[in-house]
Amino acid sequence: MFNSIWLMTLIARVTGQAYTPLWGEKIPFILLGLGCFSFFIVAFTLAYLRYFREDKSWRKLFFITSSFTMAVVVAKYTVYHFVKGYIPDRLLLYALPSPRVENFFWFLLPIIVFGIFLYYRERIEKLPINKFLITLWFTLVLFSLSVAAIRNGIFSIYEPFTRTYWEYTGNLPFVKSVPDFLHNYIILQPKLAQHSITHPPGYTITLYLFQKYFHANLFGLSVLVVILGTSVIFPLYFFLKNFLSEKDLRRGLQLFIFLPSVVLLGATSMEFTLLFFTWLTIYVLYAGWQRSNLISFVGGLLVGLTLFQNFLVLLLTPLFLALLLHVYGKIQPKDRKYFWLRLGYSIIGFLIFFSVLQMEFGYSIITNFLIGRQANAEVVESNWRSVGTYGTYLIMNILAFFIYLGVIHIPWIIRYFKSFFNRHNIWLSLGFLIVLFFLLIGVFQGEIERLWLFITPLFIIPLSSLYRDVEGRQFSGILALLFFQIFITQILFYTYW
Repeated sequence: MFNSIWLMTLIARVTGQAYTPLWGEKIPFILLGLGCFSFFIVAFTLAYLRYFREDKSWRKLFFITSSFTMAVVVAKYTVYHFVKGYIPDRLLLYALPSPRVENFFWFLLPIIVFGIFLYYRERIEKLPINKFLITLWFTLVLFSLSVAAIRNGIFSIYEPFTRTYWEYTGNLPFVKSVPDFLHNYIILQPKLAQHSITHPPGYTITLYLFQKYFHANLFGLSVLVVILGTSVIFPLYFFLKNFLSEKDLRRGLQLFIFLPSVVLLGATSMEFTLLFFTWLTIYVLYAGWQRSNLISFVGGLLVGLTLFQNFLVLLLTPLFLALLLHVYGKIQPKDRKYFWLRLGYSIIGFLIFFSVLQMEFGYSIITNFLIGRQANAEVVESNWRSVGTYGTYLIMNILAFFIYLGVIHIPWIIRYFKSFFNRHNIWLSLGFLIVLFFLLIGVFQGEIERLWLFITPLFIIPLSSLYRDVEGRQFSGILALLFFQIFITQILFYTYW
């Protein structure tokens, strides 16, 4: 049956790809994926409409969200069929059409995880803060791993790490020790995995330490990356409590753990670890600049450690400036001299971090940056080469970011967009301003859903404000629609980095 001519011809027409012998192995999983997708659509629709049978506005929201989501699916499959290439593959969002489910167990597991959370959600929301945060963290770990495993079981979770030519795991054979690797990093760069030649060694060293101290194989490394990345929940809470009420913050964190970009791209990329380091740094700096020289110094060290992971952190300069101005504005004029002292301690911490790397290990972050920039220029053409190229990437990236932020949020954001730009609360608009900055500088060409993962927490504040007056039952409906998008995207598309 799976090798019949008519079936091969049909699949070739749908995918736009020529027949290969591997199709005989893939077709059962493709058909199972399409069957599971159809079953899920019907079951979810019936359950949602029954749950909101007396609420016309929320039924309408479902039809808007599901219609938009399916329109994106149809558009992606259509473009993929007729046009091949880097830009078509990333148009609307980074996802390659490829329906697949490994088996019914992996299909049901994320449904069970989400269902349990949703069933107890209102109780969880009322837990003491420590239990609440641990529950959210544990849910995000389980949900991220279970969603990643839908397509190919356990292998799906660590598949990106098997591509050693491209991924940071390909660098591990070169790491004899951390000092040796740092000392030789610039010399080794031509031999390193392709994705690391434009970045600092932080990601590789993180994996090496996981491997050394936890004796982790590729699967273990993937799980440890998820555990570290999801731990962002803790610094996020303590930072955002300065700007949100307890209720809004708890709602906002629940939205965060079900953002499609966080779930779909966090569990299979090293950018998940950058998310954690970035927001730990922001929280420590914020706390330090307000009250402590020592904490400010530690914050400076953490800025260095975070930059050591990825040069993208340099683009967060506007965010750090906004944070600095916010803290400065809160301090009484007579105490501002202490603020400048604490800022000085942060700068000293930052400089000490890289000075130690330079003097003790012979690693220069500046040399690394210049070589990485040159390597990037050799393989990536500038967005500025033409107006058309610049405009294409700008539109492509803004669509990809907000679709992966959650289709359900888009109508709400459009409706209340003006209200975010309140001069009395810059944190409502800061996420949008940072995205605008990233778009205008024209250095990103694709996969920004993954690359911009570290700025998604900026949208917790505006998103929680959108749903401030939504009652518990309706808020569960919002989470369910985020789950709907995540689930069908994972079944119908290859999203692993």
